[in-house]
Parts: sequence; C-alpha cells; structure tokens
Amino acid sequence: MKRYPDCEREDENCAACALANYNRDCHNNPISNLAYYRGVTGLSQSQLAEKAGISTRTLQDYEQGRKPLDRAAADTVKRLAKALGVSVEDLI
Repeated sequence: MKRYPDCEREDENCAACALANYNRDCHNNPISNLAYYRGVTGLSQSQLAEKAGISTRTLQDYEQGRKPLDRAAADTVKRLAKALGVSVEDLI
C-alpha cells in the first residue's frame, strides 16, 4: 500500500524520493534519520536489518517510531550506524 496516493516511486521509499528533503518527505512529513540514511544508501529494510544483525520487524519499529532508537541497545545503534556508513550521532 502506498503511503500517499500520488506517490510516483514504484518502491514507495519516501526517504529515497527525489522530492524529499532531509528528514522530510514530499508531503513535508517527518522521516526518521534511520529511514533517511537507509534511503540514501539504497538498502531495503531487509538488507539493512541483515547487515546490522537485527530483525526486519525491529528495524521497521525504529523507522516508524514505534520503538525509540535512542532507547535501543548501544550495540544495536552502533551496528546500524556501521551498516549505513554514518555516525551514531547522525542516527540519533
């Protein structure tokens, strides 16, 4: 299901959309830093989850704010940052 009916991306990845600005999608809604950097790298949720050694469901929970990333285990945040090639500070 598309996030927005007018979405032009086949993969519906708002964070990778050319119409998105840093941390905002094309409708000016916030995108988590995690989703933003994942979109920049071009990784799917399952690819990033595998690289970081976490479940795809957990990654989705962090991206969508159901679980706050700043309360995640330090090791988890470090592995996500390393997999994305960014600093821990960039994610949080």
